[in-house]
Amino acid sequence: MRTTLIISGVSLLVAGIIAFLIVARYRKQFRLMLSEMNSVSQGIETLVHEVSPGIEAKPQEGTVLTHAKDSITELGDRLRSLEGQLGEHISYVRSQAYVDGLTGLGNRSAYEDHVKQLDDDIRDGKAAFAIAVFDLNGLKEINDRLGHEQGDKAIC
Repeated sequence: MRTTLIISGVSLLVAGIIAFLIVARYRKQFRLMLSEMNSVSQGIETLVHEVSPGIEAKPQEGTVLTHAKDSITELGDRLRSLEGQLGEHISYVRSQAYVDGLTGLGNRSAYEDHVKQLDDDIRDGKAAFAIAVFDLNGLKEINDRLGHEQGDKAIC
């Protein structure tokens, strides 16, 4: 009985030491991961502020950050919020890349992308489209004689 108790005690002690070592190892990895996630979060916040100054990274609606939440949950909330904001900014930048600021119509980049899509549709046998081409004669003369503001009005 004494031998059984000694073996059981030593076994429990060894199991406790092994459990402690495993927890310590994973705790270190989680701290490292948390540090990396904080760094990524700060980088994304910096990017959001550079893309659109004056916008503050805020948690999404309905998200309540309290002291009771742990750091990883709070960081996850911030990353989801920043992901949404960054998605909005990317959509805005893409729309600016494809829209002419003066007329509000698609620009050359939008045209080229549309032509590629039409080529694919033609190749697949599912293209249905019409083409209209507009040309404004004398725009250079309008710009030279009356100024670019009048040239912009003529384009509009």
